[in-house]
Amino acid sequence: MPNLIRIMPAEGKFMKNDKRLRGSFREGVFLFFVKEEFMNQPEASLAIQVLPQSVTGEEVLNIVDKVIAYIKNTGLKTAVGPFETVIEGGFEELMEIAAECQRTCIREGSAGLLTYMKMAYNPNGGVWSIEKKTAGHINEKT
Repeated sequence: MPNLIRIMPAEGKFMKNDKRLRGSFREGVFLFFVKEEFMNQPEASLAIQVLPQSVTGEEVLNIVDKVIAYIKNTGLKTAVGPFETVIEGGFEELMEIAAECQRTCIREGSAGLLTYMKMAYNPNGGVWSIEKKTAGHINEKT
């Protein structure tokens, strides 16, 4: 059963209203099964754009390329676009990645930066995946 989650110990309230789960309480342990429809849904999706300041021309692209390389190295699902990169994962890990993207810009020579972020977050039902949101639109000829 690949979708079994065993939570222990069983103390207090644990995600009683989480629509992704169904479960039972046995011998002091909560046993939950993730509903199939939610198996591959990420908890959050982050779109991030960094704009290094006090650098010019190719330097901007080099710094942005370093940030994109860092994001790809996280092992999370990503989609790189001309204005932003989208990352899927857990809320906390995406917030840490956003912080590290900014630190990367500074380490690579930017005196400061502007960061634009959009986040979809739903801990109880997940968010639509990159594929679902872009189905039929990637490489579409206009």
